Amino acid sequence: MHKIMDAYRFMRALQAGHNRTLDPLPPAHTTFLDPDAKTSWRTGLYIVDDDDLSHLPDYPETLIDVAEPLATVLPPASTKAHSRGRLVDPRTWRAVSFASTLEYCAGQVLASMKKITYFQEQPDALPYRWDGVDHTHRPDFKVRLNRSNRFVYIDVRPSWLLGDLRTQVALINNGVLCDTGDENIILTEHELPWAVRWNAKSMLRALRAYNRRDCDRLADRLFDLPDEIQITSLIEGLPNATAWNAVWCLIFEEILKPVSPKSMLIDAPKVRVNRGMLRELYP
Repeated sequence: MHKIMDAYRFMRALQAGHNRTLDPLPPAHTTFLDPDAKTSWRTGLYIVDDDDLSHLPDYPETLIDVAEPLATVLPPASTKAHSRGRLVDPRTWRAVSFASTLEYCAGQVLASMKKITYFQEQPDALPYRWDGVDHTHRPDFKVRLNRSNRFVYIDVRPSWLLGDLRTQVALINNGVLCDTGDENIILTEHELPWAVRWNAKSMLRALRAYNRRDCDRLADRLFDLPDEIQITSLIEGLPNATAWNAVWCLIFEEILKPVSPKSMLIDAPKVRVNRGMLRELYP
């Protein structure tokens, strides 16, 4: 399958006018990214109550642990045919727990969206009434959108396991949801296709290795380029690894928007320039 996809990408590049077989082969070497911050840990000043600081260096530092998940209920000790664990949100430097493969993918997508300023996994249960009986239902995520300041509850479930979930969500939306949020929605594998998950995972990797200088250099090029451009033309002449990392970071900043967001960026390497956001961040 990988060979088929590689041949497909090669044919798409040929249609766009780029024949990579004619490119000169660079000498074999490993390119290391130069992130502005540590990728595996964070440090902070070491604060002590003792007045005697002679045994400490001039600027004592200590490691900052990854913050604990915000979930009110942690994943179960075992799940049936599902993955479970934690992922690290590079923006907030905290752990995000998940109890299924689809929840893991949804957590990556939410962490990679700039428009979401806050999200909590496994929030407090929501009450609803069904056939005269009181029930509670715990969504998988609670998110806040930065521009509208709306709170949205999200249930993540495969389409073949929805069962009565649609009815529960409808009852919650028609009930007391207005007291704690604005809407309760459902995400399935149809809203979280493989390509969207792959793009989110690549985005989080790029954010961990964020380099301001590389992003500024790439953003300067956008002022003289058309609104839609192939990524190969945008990064031409730049180191491939650092340039692609900067592309992902500019997509996160909403300066660049993939023309085909439902496709893997490597399969549809064409982006659209958001001139308004570009002028706002680079006046």
